[in-house]
Amino acid sequence: MPHEKTNPQVVRRLKGILHPTKRADQIQKLHEDDESTKWFGVTRDLTGRPIFEDYSRYATLMTDAPSVENGSRYPQ
Repeated sequence: MPHEKTNPQVVRRLKGILHPTKRADQIQKLHEDDESTKWFGVTRDLTGRPIFEDYSRYATLMTDAPSVENGSRYPQ
């Protein structure tokens, strides 16, 4: 089977993902800054069972959105 050359852009992108240039403390700060953007997640209870967590992001966005005259809102 002949060897196929890889696109250099793909290689650069993957290297950036697999070998980040930021320090661990910088990455931690970025995660903390993004904390308020969480919509939902899965955590575990004391027995290790998964629990769905809703962080009310959708409700906050809908509350902050301007109201519509006819009262109906549809995703766009």
